Amino acid sequence: MKKNTLIYSILATFMFLTSCGSDNDGFDPYKAQEKHPFYPTALTFRSSNSNTEITENWTFEYDEEYRISNYTYEKSIKGSDREIVETSTGNLRYFTDFDNRQRINTNITSEYTSTKQGQTINYTENLKEDVRFDGNLIASIETTGERNTKGVIENISTERTFSYAKEYCTGSIYRDNSNNEQTYTYQWDNTLLKGVTIYKQNGNNSETTNDSYRYSYNTREVADDYGFNPLAFVYGHNPEIYAAMGYFGKVTPFVIEQEKYESYDKINNEKYPTQSETHEYIIQTTNNSLSFTADPSEAYDEYQYTFRK
Repeated sequence: MKKNTLIYSILATFMFLTSCGSDNDGFDPYKAQEKHPFYPTALTFRSSNSNTEITENWTFEYDEEYRISNYTYEKSIKGSDREIVETSTGNLRYFTDFDNRQRINTNITSEYTSTKQGQTINYTENLKEDVRFDGNLIASIETTGERNTKGVIENISTERTFSYAKEYCTGSIYRDNSNNEQTYTYQWDNTLLKGVTIYKQNGNNSETTNDSYRYSYNTREVADDYGFNPLAFVYGHNPEIYAAMGYFGKVTPFVIEQEKYESYDKINNEKYPTQSETHEYIIQTTNNSLSFTADPSEAYDEYQYTFRK
């Protein structure tokens, strides 16, 4: 009798896990997600190979509603013949406008320094992001400000708009005041974000870049709901701070397993492949940390995101 009970238990577990990857039987993976509130105060990303070492450090502060109120960011790229350092700080102000719509104003100060073969480029930026909502989802982000390069002032003006189907982000368009444009297309299969394609073109359309991301998931393992969305940084194709708070709609509720990235440039109708990477992720959690670690590959010896409380 005990043997039969064990067999029935195993079969029931198998049927439940199989149903997780299907929407046909009414299973809702979002309702199945366990809530484990996790609002990190710091994030470190590290990647390295034989040529380049990249480090990113973020810090986060929250208001009483667990919305990010302040953040800092530092990125360092070290290679055999170059070194790049970027830093920025952001302060977010939340309010409701006269049309009773949600808004965010974010003030950002940043500095960029690049040194290559003894030549240094340095500039600072002061920017303001005006984030407008349609309901609970971001409809547009307008950025204005100026860049100061050794006393030479350059005005900055960009706008990025977002489109949705139900609560899923399906497209985005970015434009700047130099007529450069980027088009983002998101491919969904039910609740799974299977891919993102980014098409970039310069003002005169003589040069284009195509970035393609493909994702696969363990559809038998529902991801935890942390409140904070760590995939905002793993994906990286939407503004991370706002994506971390869920302002671009629903995210895939299953555990990510693999990311494939390919890129090519097109110059005067000639196609030039530039990069190809595959990341197989392992996710580890403790009481105070959450990490996404990619197995070593031909592209990287180390590739890891670590969030800490």
